[in-house]
Amino acid sequence: MDARAYFEFTDAIAAAKNPGELDAIRNRLEATDMHPMERRVLERALRTRVDTLRLTEIVVHRPKPERAD
Repeated sequence: MDARAYFEFTDAIAAAKNPGELDAIRNRLEATDMHPMERRVLERALRTRVDTLRLTEIVVHRPKPERAD
């Protein structure tokens, strides 16, 4: 794979803001001919980004400290 295309994929994965964008990138990855090692690295980056987006959606409610009045 051309190095420019590889870095375009890594930049697109890092910049993705929602699962829809990641699905489009995944479809482009599947259609692109590349070395198996490149594919594994990019798929790992894609999975990591999916997990990161999922974690940012979780809201943790923290109890407020008790007042000492």
